[in-house]
Amino acid sequence: MKRIFILFFLLLFSRFGYSQLNEFASLEGWPDIFVQGWHLMGEAYTGSTQGGDIRPEVILVDNSRLDRAGGAFFSLPFDAGACQRWRVTFDFRIFDGNGADGLAFSFLRELPQEQDLRHGSKVGLPAFPRGLAVVFDTYNNRVDNDYSTSSPAFCEGENPEIQIFYGDGTVDYDECSELHRVERVSGLRSSSFNTARVDYDNGQLKVFLNGTLMLEGAYDLNYKGYFGFSASTGGRADNHSIKNVSIEGKTPAVDADAGEDQVICDGEEVRLGGDQNYPENYVFEWSPNLPDEASSLQNPTVRPQANGHEPANYLYTLKAGDPEDNCFSYDEVRVTVNPLPNADAGNDKEICIGQEVEIGTTPAASGGLPPYNYQWLQNDRQVASGCETAVVSPEVPSTYYLSVSDANGCIGKDSMWVDVIPVPLPVVSVSEPFELCEGNKEALATHHDNDYNYLWNTGERENEINITRPGHYWVEVTPVGGCTVRDSVYISHCKPEIQAVNLFTPDGNGLNDTFKIGAKDYSKFSLSIYNRWGSRVFYSEDPEDAWDGMNSSDGVYYWHVKIKGFDKYDFWEHYKGVLTLLRDHEQ
Repeated sequence: MKRIFILFFLLLFSRFGYSQLNEFASLEGWPDIFVQGWHLMGEAYTGSTQGGDIRPEVILVDNSRLDRAGGAFFSLPFDAGACQRWRVTFDFRIFDGNGADGLAFSFLRELPQEQDLRHGSKVGLPAFPRGLAVVFDTYNNRVDNDYSTSSPAFCEGENPEIQIFYGDGTVDYDECSELHRVERVSGLRSSSFNTARVDYDNGQLKVFLNGTLMLEGAYDLNYKGYFGFSASTGGRADNHSIKNVSIEGKTPAVDADAGEDQVICDGEEVRLGGDQNYPENYVFEWSPNLPDEASSLQNPTVRPQANGHEPANYLYTLKAGDPEDNCFSYDEVRVTVNPLPNADAGNDKEICIGQEVEIGTTPAASGGLPPYNYQWLQNDRQVASGCETAVVSPEVPSTYYLSVSDANGCIGKDSMWVDVIPVPLPVVSVSEPFELCEGNKEALATHHDNDYNYLWNTGERENEINITRPGHYWVEVTPVGGCTVRDSVYISHCKPEIQAVNLFTPDGNGLNDTFKIGAKDYSKFSLSIYNRWGSRVFYSEDPEDAWDGMNSSDGVYYWHVKIKGFDKYDFWEHYKGVLTLLRDHEQ
């Protein structure tokens, strides 16, 4: 929020015929002048032209140096457009030298800087000043003081004189230019202080010297500007000083309050204006003009729009005040409207009842200010968040809503439709425990209907199949002219099994000549055979490998089997046993 009307002091009093003037600034004090809030620049300093150690004056320039300029300007601007009424009174003294060059009171749109002050006939004014200057000109800048109209050096006016200059920045101050002036004013240069007063009231300016009206005219001074004083020396010099400065201005009873700056998203409403308590007779005017009668409300509601896909900035100005007193103040509020992100929920989908489907698309958002956050809703129930897509399985036709929020907190929305075809899912039936042992078979079946087509992952097309191996099996069922649905089942392996004998006769007769372990449903296998002294005489990782007992004597042996299965039996198990080797054994 930007305050347009600023006060330095708020002390109400009534005098000089101006009611309820507020003292805006002052430059006074004894024995030392109080200069807080003022910029003293150039040759200006505090002191006394009367001598002594006191400093009750601001000496703008003194008589010790030629071609110099000084100034004193108040640092805060005054908004004369608010109530269009102000008064400045001050005492000034120009003396103690050989008479040059003069002093100016000014109300300028820009605060001058030290390098802007000009000496000589320019009385300290900056070049091409914008605003008002009341000049107390004590020196006649003419050749040989020739006042004849035939002289080349002739210009309007005879010094000493009081002049009013008003510039728009295109013309420069010059005492020989066309100025509103009063000539041959006695006493401007004097050892005593003069008292000047400048009044402004709704376009009318009056200049008084020691209580006497000297000049008046119509001027548009309803702008925000800076009050100040300047003076200069040229080829001659005097002391130029001021004191007892009082700057008063009419101010509104309550300042306008347009509210705090706000940032909204496109499509949102915003309430303008603060919560200021205004007098009952206050009126309000918002600009630019608002719809209907909103421009005259203290707190109108507006709905500004973004600039397409780009943010838009709106500046609203509130004018508030008392129309009878013609006293208004202004305030501004800025509203930034961020665009909404564009959400894309993707194309509509069609599924069979019981199926899952991925909804959404990539990218699902654009515009606004990344990064984005995603939320999927079915009615008011959240079904997914944080992802551009979602997997859903509605039982009835449903609408899904995608909500995309961007880094500005703005939200874009889109929706899509999932149509559900009421086709029942097939159910593959199998007897428990869903295990199939090696060498066995199992029947898998689903419901049977002549109007349905079946396809198993084995390639078979009946509603029932027989399987002899464990694994993953699925069936797709398609009604004639309908959609395809699927069910599946996993048939696991049985627990590994082994079989072993405790006697074999390697005598070459073809009967029981070797020893081996019978194994089923295994993934890994090993067989070790040891003699009675613990030495391994046989090892194999294939259960089809047989021990023929060659190079081994009759007697007792010990075997050790390690075996690992599939699925939930994927771990090692150990089996041990005793074996007798006996040759020439009668069958």
